[in-house]
Amino acid sequence: MADAGSPILGPREIREHLEAAVSVAEAAGPIALRYFRSELEVTDKSEGKGKGEAFDPVTRADREVEASMRSDLARLFPDYGVLGEEEGELVSESPLRWVIDPIDG
Repeated sequence: MADAGSPILGPREIREHLEAAVSVAEAAGPIALRYFRSELEVTDKSEGKGKGEAFDPVTRADREVEASMRSDLARLFPDYGVLGEEEGELVSESPLRWVIDPIDG
């Protein structure tokens, strides 16, 4: 574990994490492509959250891509937290977490 003044990850680890992120995104690509230029059912995630909430669209493609990415990241980095737009946050003891915004992010 790094002390407060040093980075958590060194250059080699940063490169490994970047390669993993690219690999996970590429693995989710075919899922997203199944929905490309197809008719999508769009639902509103903000329904039931209270008056005044803006329309917050989500599709099956969004949910499936995020689920795939979460699964792959959990396999590669089981101790890390994950914050995803569709499924919320998985909190962990690790100071590191992945942030996922499938499709549009």
